[in-house]
Amino acid sequence: MPVAAIEGLFDLHLNVHRTEMRILQMAWTIALKGEVTVYDAVPVALAEIRGTVCVRADESTQYKTTESNASPVRLLHSQESDLAG
Repeated sequence: MPVAAIEGLFDLHLNVHRTEMRILQMAWTIALKGEVTVYDAVPVALAEIRGTVCVRADESTQYKTTESNASPVRLLHSQESDLAG
């Protein structure tokens, strides 16, 4: 990647953090099992590592494929009903 392109990214003032290898490894495993992208699997991996739940809004793709693999995933509208009741 040309230096100018990298400098251009820094000019955007994005908050960029180095990703830990164990997060990427776990995300890769989740992605393969759930047939989702690594991009979609990273929040699920973070939830597993932190011992919390990943809330998803897209039931047909992100939720069903990762939920069926016993990942800590909840659907957004089910979280809203839990909070109301």
